[in-house]
Amino acid sequence: PPSPPSPPSPPSPPSPLSPPSVAAASDAELRSLIEGATKDVSIFLAPGLHLKLSSQIRCSSNVKVVVASSDEGAKLDGQGRTGLFLLTGSCSLTLRGLAIVNGRANYDMAYFGRRGGVVVGVGAGDVEIIDSTVTGCTAEGGGVVFMESSGAVSLIDSNVAGCSADYAGGVVYARQSGAVMLIGSIVTSCTANINGGVIYANAKELPQESGAVSLIGSTVTGCSAGQDGGVVYANNNDAVSLIVSTVAGCSAGREGGVVYASRTGSVSLIGSTVTG
Repeated sequence: PPSPPSPPSPPSPPSPLSPPSVAAASDAELRSLIEGATKDVSIFLAPGLHLKLSSQIRCSSNVKVVVASSDEGAKLDGQGRTGLFLLTGSCSLTLRGLAIVNGRANYDMAYFGRRGGVVVGVGAGDVEIIDSTVTGCTAEGGGVVFMESSGAVSLIDSNVAGCSADYAGGVVYARQSGAVMLIGSIVTSCTANINGGVIYANAKELPQESGAVSLIGSTVTGCSAGQDGGVVYANNNDAVSLIVSTVAGCSAGREGGVVYASRTGSVSLIGSTVTG
């Protein structure tokens, strides 16, 4: 009998940057490409490039911006003086293969200027940080990412260390926004002086709510909150899930050494380990 037909070949993996990328070699070039974008744009930063930013790069159009590097990666440096990106107008941002250091919200500015050591999103789309390291970033709220009335936040296969918030969300602060996900990531020694040593997800009041909070295949160590939620503070949220993750040595000054949840969906630990 005739041989059965061969199975179809698997699809080719997607290009790491789509649409085709354009290169930027300076703060000015990166800023111009993003602030002038009227359609989706992918920007490649050469490995070893060190860009020292003096102010936030702003995106106010309904576009998707990808900033990526390869090999040892490029470095984006806030110099302890500024956050890196301000997103409005449904702009979405993906940061991939980068070393992100010393982002610091500008405490001399008004409300949103003091938020988001790396990214501030207000009426923004989604934010993704993939295959990257983030160190030494700080803000009043959202040591790395602050989102209000915006989309989802995903940290994927990334390492975050030594980031902090004076108020809430040592890594992510999400208010009335989409889901917050840590996937295959490592978070170490991140803190909030009040709530949510790693993630603060909150909606002002019912029936408004923020999306689900998920830690999947991730490790969180040595994180803390001065009051509630050493890892996660969730209020008026969808479910909180820790799935195949490890949490060690995390604490809160008042309630919820790992998770503080109020008026949320279910809280689940699935195949996860919590110690200390």
